[in-house]
Amino acid sequence: MLTAVTLLIMGILVTLVPAGSSPTAAAAAQETFESSSPPPSETFAPSESPAPGESPAPSESPVETFNPSARTITIKSGNDEPIDYRDLGVVRGIIRSDNPTCVSGQVVRIAQRPAESSDFTQIGTDVSRSSGRYAFVFDALENADYIASVDQSASCAAAEAGPVDVKVRVLVFLGVSDVRVTSGETVTFRGRVRPCGDHANTKLALLRSRKEDEDDSVNSTSRELDRSCRATFTREVRTTTIFRALWREQDNDHAAGSSDRIVVKVIV
Repeated sequence: MLTAVTLLIMGILVTLVPAGSSPTAAAAAQETFESSSPPPSETFAPSESPAPGESPAPSESPVETFNPSARTITIKSGNDEPIDYRDLGVVRGIIRSDNPTCVSGQVVRIAQRPAESSDFTQIGTDVSRSSGRYAFVFDALENADYIASVDQSASCAAAEAGPVDVKVRVLVFLGVSDVRVTSGETVTFRGRVRPCGDHANTKLALLRSRKEDEDDSVNSTSRELDRSCRATFTREVRTTTIFRALWREQDNDHAAGSSDRIVVKVIV
């Protein structure tokens, strides 16, 4: 009687069933094959993927450290103070750093705070030279504080200097009706102050002396400025005398100012 034979061919178990075998024998052979087959290989669950519409969680990256090069900046007035009203004022300074790229070609911001204000406002900029030096010129209108600053960049730290106080004095003008008089003659002086503004109703003094090096402040007469900031004086002149007008500092906006001297000569 022929029986089913199970062979191992190239790693595969094959059951040969003779022709004419009954279905029962074939089923038994199949059962024997399945029981002798190796266990199925172990499977692993795939890694979780983000749901549709969701972004994958970012991977952690090293934290970069930002270390800009340190630098300093200075500021000072470039004028002999105080400056006359409407003259050109200048503030200047220098940027210093161990990193040359933080010195040359840097935008220096200049901000101003007028005497009657509490806030600084930028009024202009300058670009530093290769040496780090800068200078900024402005129209001097009133007493003010100034600061200079450079912003932080990708490789350079920010820096600021100031404030530096710049004084601006009023302009005082004095005219006279005659500079050559006889002894005892009366002459008229007309004084004016600029800027006017809130200087109206302040005092203007007329000072006199006999010699150039004499203190004229002990001989003075004061008048109140009108709304045009003008005042008139009359003086009797008995001997050759030197006159000037002086506006003494009377507010925070401007420093004291003086006119040029006028010599009134008495002729015989």
